[in-house]
Amino acid sequence: MTTPEEPTHRETMKLAPYGRRVGGYLLDGVIIGGGYLVAIAIFATSRVPLLGLLLGVALAIVYPWLMIAFSQGQTLGMKAVKVKCVDAKTGKVPSAGKALGRTFGAILCNIIFFVGWLDLLWPAWDQKRQTLHDKMAGTLVVDVGIAPNTTVTFG
Repeated sequence: MTTPEEPTHRETMKLAPYGRRVGGYLLDGVIIGGGYLVAIAIFATSRVPLLGLLLGVALAIVYPWLMIAFSQGQTLGMKAVKVKCVDAKTGKVPSAGKALGRTFGAILCNIIFFVGWLDLLWPAWDQKRQTLHDKMAGTLVVDVGIAPNTTVTFG
C-alpha cells in the first residue's frame, strides 16, 4: 500500500540542458532587475526612498518563490526556455516551503556567500545538472520542450 506522499507510478523526465537553464536565469534576472529599478526610481524622490530598495528586495524573493510554487514550477524565464523546477524526490512541483528554501538558497549563494558565479556554473558539470541552491532545496530543473539525453526517474 502506498502512502499519500509516495508516487503511484514511475515517471521519467529529461534534465534541462545547461544552456537553457542559463537562458532562463538571465531572463528572470532582467525581470527582477527591471522591477527593482522601477521600484527604486518611483521611490527615489519620495520621502521614503528606502521603500524602493525594500520593494526591490521583496521582488527578488517573492517572484521566484511564488512562480515556482504556484505556477507549475516555472518562472517566466523558465517558461520562455521550456524548463521547470520539480521536487527531486517526487518529480512534482515543489511545495511552497521547498520553493521558498530554493529561493533563499539562491540568495545565499548570490549575496551572502558571493558564489553566484559558481552556483550558475555548477550544473555544467553536475551529474543531475543541479545548481547549489537546487541541492540545498532538493530540487531539479527538467525539460518540458526539446528532449536532451540525460534523464532522471522518480518513484
